[in-house]
Amino acid sequence: MKDNEIKFAKTLGIVMLFTAIVLVFQFSRMGVLNNTRDDQIAREEPVSAGEPLEALTVETDTPLIGILADGKDPNKGYLIEGTAQYLTHLDYQYEYIEASKVSELQQYDMLLVFLTNFDDGAYMSAVMEYVRSGKFAYFPYLPFDRNSYSSNLRKIGVLESQYENFSIDRIQDTGGVLGEANAVYEIPRTVDMSIKVRLAKDSELLLASEGLPLMWSLPYGEGNFLVSSSEILASSESRGVLAYALYQGLFEPNDQAMVQPFYNVSTTVLEDLVVPAEIRNSAILAQTGVDQDDFTLNRYFRLFKDISEMYGDKVSMSYTVDYSEMFNEQLPETLQRSQFRLYTAQVLASGGEILIGGYSNHPLGLAGELEEIGYFIPWKNEQRMQESIQVAEHYLEDVQQGYTVTSYIPPQGRIGSETLSRIATLFPDVETVLNRYMIAYPDQLLGDFTTLNQGNQYLYTITTETGAAQWGTANAIHSLGISSFGFHSYSLLTDTIDFQSFSTDVQRAYELEQAYGLEKTTPTQAAERIEQYQDMTVHYAQDAQGLAYEIDLFIEGVTFLLRTEKTPVSEDAEIKSIGNMHIIYPKSPKGYIQWEEYS
Repeated sequence: MKDNEIKFAKTLGIVMLFTAIVLVFQFSRMGVLNNTRDDQIAREEPVSAGEPLEALTVETDTPLIGILADGKDPNKGYLIEGTAQYLTHLDYQYEYIEASKVSELQQYDMLLVFLTNFDDGAYMSAVMEYVRSGKFAYFPYLPFDRNSYSSNLRKIGVLESQYENFSIDRIQDTGGVLGEANAVYEIPRTVDMSIKVRLAKDSELLLASEGLPLMWSLPYGEGNFLVSSSEILASSESRGVLAYALYQGLFEPNDQAMVQPFYNVSTTVLEDLVVPAEIRNSAILAQTGVDQDDFTLNRYFRLFKDISEMYGDKVSMSYTVDYSEMFNEQLPETLQRSQFRLYTAQVLASGGEILIGGYSNHPLGLAGELEEIGYFIPWKNEQRMQESIQVAEHYLEDVQQGYTVTSYIPPQGRIGSETLSRIATLFPDVETVLNRYMIAYPDQLLGDFTTLNQGNQYLYTITTETGAAQWGTANAIHSLGISSFGFHSYSLLTDTIDFQSFSTDVQRAYELEQAYGLEKTTPTQAAERIEQYQDMTVHYAQDAQGLAYEIDLFIEGVTFLLRTEKTPVSEDAEIKSIGNMHIIYPKSPKGYIQWEEYS
């Protein structure tokens, strides 16, 4: 395979007055009042239309990947869907392999194996023969059946396994999966696990946690297995791991480079920056010894204000007016206007964006549109939803006159399908809808970085959330070159997390973004850019000496990522290299990249 193609959030009057004075004093110390602005945030200059190629001289031959799943665990369907979505971003062909076709695997360049039952002879025998013949198979996770042990686990490197509930709070990248070998990624929120394994001596450990294997490779016959024991590594949050697997399976064995999209954007959203509820029994408030307002202002917001100044970030915020369950009967307002006014002023002054989270934290939808779990309580009717949205919009209008909200972030990443199709009626000005990689509910809005409702809205995705900033950033950069933070204030106040660990994790994530030169934007700006860049197609062909590329609908400033152990040089593009990751900045639609040893 030599040629490929890719596409790239009561008190009495005296107390209220005192509180307002304190807030004004605190914000003035932070420079908030001196940086207010009433005008609408300036939009990024629109990107000019792409330049079409007059003639294409590079032929394409995209890889064909087989997805083998036995369908016996419907709770893992989102993992398979997220994997398929990434293959679509790469413009790779893939097929779901039917049970009757498991004996016909040789047509596939690589296998992705999602099995729940490892004792199914037909499936495993076919996969073993496929790999033995010189092919590559990736197992994104191991089955979690506590009642059985499969002897086939030994064939993929597992000498012993033990099922139990435990958690990890760091990942060691012993094999350089995400760049630098032996890098350590702290995960303050902790990750739940279900299986411990001991590997056979012929396995190569790639990812681990305190010596516990999380990912490894194993030669088998003429081919290789790549295996992950953790569900988090199979999720979209860890999509950089999938990119590594694709590189190992399709390109590295053939001494070829892998070309990936690199949209080169970074966004930060502080979701519900002002929480419209009093949080009781908060571990992080007890730890810091301050009240909720003081923490939000002088710890949490101060952290991101300093980061904004240091890294030039455009920190955005979302807001929700109320958290109560009274929304179907009345529409109380619990969000403090004085705080809201000052925070929105500071966000706008830094170039950030204000996103609407709706009136309440209850996902929009009528009875039957979503499962009645989490915070979803069916709304009485569409009119009630519309009234609540008007309350939320008027709330912002009162403190930032003339500002138009163009981005909506659904609570919990959930919105009824019928309601989503009517979003233009509910939010006439909304052009961007945000969802999330982290899956907590089976009816979350799936898909990422794609159009909605026949292109009327764009689905922009939060790739990284509270408690795994550095890990999520590394994966997001190494998969699509999009790093989108969504730090939720309520989660930070209610989860068991250390603020110093949280701050350090965030700081390291920004350092990683800076190393790769990601451009700071707002979600609206990022969505506009990505949507237009996705119209482009990078065609490329490579040989022993280098790689020729041609970009259809070329837009000046576009980048792509080249993953290779070789050192690329070019007169046709600027190149930024970090290990085996090389960011290519083409000067024109056509160019050639040569390997340094042949220059």
